[in-house]
Amino acid sequence: LNLHWKIIVSEVILCWAVYGLLAISVNIGLQLAYLQCGWTPKVHPIANVGIHDGTGGWIIGLGACVVAPLFEELIFRRWLMPWSMRRRIRSLWLQLFTLFFCMNAYIQLQRLEVFFFGLLLLLVQVLLFVFPQRTKQLNRLFCSTTFASNWSTSSLFAMLHATVWPSPVALMILSMGLGFLVVRTGRWWTAALCHALFNFTSLMVLYASQGAFGSQLKIIAP
Repeated sequence: LNLHWKIIVSEVILCWAVYGLLAISVNIGLQLAYLQCGWTPKVHPIANVGIHDGTGGWIIGLGACVVAPLFEELIFRRWLMPWSMRRRIRSLWLQLFTLFFCMNAYIQLQRLEVFFFGLLLLLVQVLLFVFPQRTKQLNRLFCSTTFASNWSTSSLFAMLHATVWPSPVALMILSMGLGFLVVRTGRWWTAALCHALFNFTSLMVLYASQGAFGSQLKIIAP
């Protein structure tokens, strides 16, 4: 695709504004719901490492906003999603493989919703495989050609973070958006840019929730 750089930038920002901010909002909502129910959700490990230290904060920020997005998008959007697109069965196998991380998180957290979420992701993929016409309808709805492969890739991406529950629910939303972004722009690195922007936003929210910017800016966060 021969897209002007302004279009690419607008697509990245739009993806962040729709899927990124929605993911952050969903995560915060789930966090609050769990707190109301008396269970304290897992805090991301980043929150406990160098949060009040200038040097540590910069190193964490560099890793979270540059290294991690580039590395993860190389794997998920540059390699894994195209690989699963070549044969429909690959998306199903990838979805089954995702259950391993779901079970690992369930064993660590002992939360049934983690297991049921993984099963729900698998059920959707099975339905997409059994009823391929539904996949075509979803492709048209989301202006995509890769809904099934995007779903399986996003499921794996989300469940790799399952031990920091309930983050996978929000990350599933984000990852689907990143997959659609790659389809729309034809460039995998646009997902890395949007991912970096999302991580930066999440990091600022996370730091604010820990009081890194002063008690007056402390908020409830993922």
